[in-house]
Amino acid sequence: MKKYYLLLIAIITISCKNKNENNTEKKIDNNIKNGKYKFYKKNRQLYKTLEYINLCGEQYLNQGWYFNKNLDTLYENSNYYKVSMEKNILKPNENSRISLIYKPLMKNSISVLLLGDKNVDDNFCNLKEMKLDTLYFVDNKLEFYQSFKSKGIKKLGGYIFEIKKLKNKVNNHSVYDERKVYVKIIFEVK
Repeated sequence: MKKYYLLLIAIITISCKNKNENNTEKKIDNNIKNGKYKFYKKNRQLYKTLEYINLCGEQYLNQGWYFNKNLDTLYENSNYYKVSMEKNILKPNENSRISLIYKPLMKNSISVLLLGDKNVDDNFCNLKEMKLDTLYFVDNKLEFYQSFKSKGIKKLGGYIFEIKKLKNKVNNHSVYDERKVYVKIIFEVK
């Protein structure tokens, strides 16, 4: 029975595969995709990279980069963030400057970074229990300083919350579209 089930999955996977793309990594059974996956056209041309994360036991598409034939990023189709840190190895109470640049998915949206007040776990489950600080992007850029009192590995995490008011209304109430992009920045305090 198990062999027939696996054969059925293989047949469905092969028959449903988009003829214009080849994926370098595959989802097997009920495993959750985690990490960056590259997608190629039949001519082996890279055309997109998608980052999936394990979000509290669920697969979540976190970021995506789309490319033209010259491998330049297609800005209008992509959604990602970029983090720059002054340093990621610190002494207790030493500051590190962190810069984030965010490329939103929605045009004319507002973005904020919500950061947790303690170490975020690997799949972001404990974010629901944390007190979150709100930092505002200006022109999709954000800069702040971070320090830690105690030694150890520190996982600063949270999410970029992007929101946009839509033109249509439902029952005289405004309608919004929103998206979350999860962020984790790791420090070592010695």
